[in-house]
Formats: sequence, C-alpha cells, structure tokens
Amino acid sequence: SIQECLGPMFTTEAVPKLSHEDRLALLKSMTRHFATDDDWEAVDKAELTKTIDGFRPADLQKVSIQLRRIISTTIGHSSNAVSSFDFNAALTEVLSDFTPLSHLALGKDDSIPSTSWNDIGGLHEAKRVLMETVMNPIKYRLIYEQVKI
Repeated sequence: SIQECLGPMFTTEAVPKLSHEDRLALLKSMTRHFATDDDWEAVDKAELTKTIDGFRPADLQKVSIQLRRIISTTIGHSSNAVSSFDFNAALTEVLSDFTPLSHLALGKDDSIPSTSWNDIGGLHEAKRVLMETVMNPIKYRLIYEQVKI
C-alpha cells in the first residue's frame, strides 16, 4: 500500500465534519471585518445552511475572500457606501457561482498519460534499470535505509 511505501511520517487523520451551526459561525467569523451583525440579520439562515452544506473551512475562506472583493468594489464605487451595500445580495452572488472542493469532479486528468509497462515494447534493459533506480527504493524503503545507498 502507499502507506507502507511512504512510511510513518505520512499518516492520515480523520477530520471531524462541521455541523451546520459551526459552518455558519465560521463564515460569520471570517466576515467580521466587513459585515456587521445587522448585515447577518438580513440573511436567510435556513437557506444559507442548505447552500453551504458540505463546505470545508477552505471553501468558507474562499467565499469570505470573494465577498470582501465584491464589497470593497461596491463601496469603492459608491458615494453612499453604507446604504448601497447589500451584504445578502453579495453573499447570494458569491454562492451562486461558487463550487466547493467537495463538489468538484475528481475525474481523470487527460493531461497525464496512461502508459503502462505493457505499452512499452522491448526496451527490457531500460525498464529494468528504471525499476531498480526509481521504483525499488520506494517499494523496499526499509531495505534501502539499512544499506545506506
């Protein structure tokens, strides 16, 4: 397995799933520098909870960054900044175009060739040298560590 090849320095940890309340609190915390409690009162919390379901903290951070950009652009071009700013509309705009990490397609990348050893005709010596030089130190890491190569 990959864990055996990479050894103990690479471990996997389970990340706890955020609750709906945690996501809302985190997003509110990330927007505290440019959105007031009054701004958040206008937001439909039930609808927002459905929209951000499954978002990770990195997703919420990107949403807050995009919100800040929209707000700074709106306020920067307005003569009456406070009244023209509509946090709820900006939040709706950002979320309508946003794709969270958990929803991205994890399909195959066509730019990475799918050539296998069987696709390479002949070149047996070259394949053997590659295996010894590249693959074996990964597969048999413990043996190579003991030999100090």
